[in-house]
Amino acid sequence: MFIQFFLNIMGAVYGQTICQIFLVFYASRLLVFIFDTVLALRMVQSNMTCVALAICGCVMALNGSVGFYAVAASLLLIIDAVLGAGIYVALNEKEISQVFQSPIVLVQSVQEREFNFQLRHLNDAKRTCKSLLQTSN
Repeated sequence: MFIQFFLNIMGAVYGQTICQIFLVFYASRLLVFIFDTVLALRMVQSNMTCVALAICGCVMALNGSVGFYAVAASLLLIIDAVLGAGIYVALNEKEISQVFQSPIVLVQSVQEREFNFQLRHLNDAKRTCKSLLQTSN
């Protein structure tokens, strides 16, 4: 985190705007770490914000419109975002699997009902054919 502060302060000094945004993000992370603050500040420093900033930093770095400090800060931010996402998935694996399992179960039950409906009509058609064959004999 302190490497990020250094890179972002230096980038801000050299006029790299993305470093100023990263600096605000990491300052909010530090405040939430030290003090258990307001929910709005926790939302600002969330991992989703980290992922969004990492994408912005990566696009700007690939575009070549930023300097060394912004590129280095972006790379560290990407690592931070990946680690944060991995930790989040590891801690909330059960809830995540339930969310992704529910639509699959719903689709399977719809497919089963459709199959049963078609099977019932097929059996009805089969009985009708049998009865027609028996009456014609």
